[in-house]
Amino acid sequence: MEEIFSNSRIYIGCSISDGISTSFLEALAKGVYPIQTNTSCAGEWLDKGAIASLIDLNTEQLEEALNFAISDSNAVDLAGKKNIEVAKELLSTSKIALIAQEFYK
Repeated sequence: MEEIFSNSRIYIGCSISDGISTSFLEALAKGVYPIQTNTSCAGEWLDKGAIASLIDLNTEQLEEALNFAISDSNAVDLAGKKNIEVAKELLSTSKIALIAQEFYK
């Protein structure tokens, strides 16, 4: 997956699950612009500063988000940089270790 994301600009995640998509998190970390269904917890990451398109699980919204990402290269570039910053801050090994230690006390 790391190699795929390293060569990608857009990630599309369409699911009916209610958890966080680890592929969504990998996309953030690699600076790939995510388009994710709002059935996941991805909205929480937008609240933390990540930039993505959250869509309903339907083809019209997917097409609209994809057209945006394809046509606005500057927005995708800026989102990628911001998403890498958010991932470095919140997904680092040290940050996750602290959260896990608190959780398992």
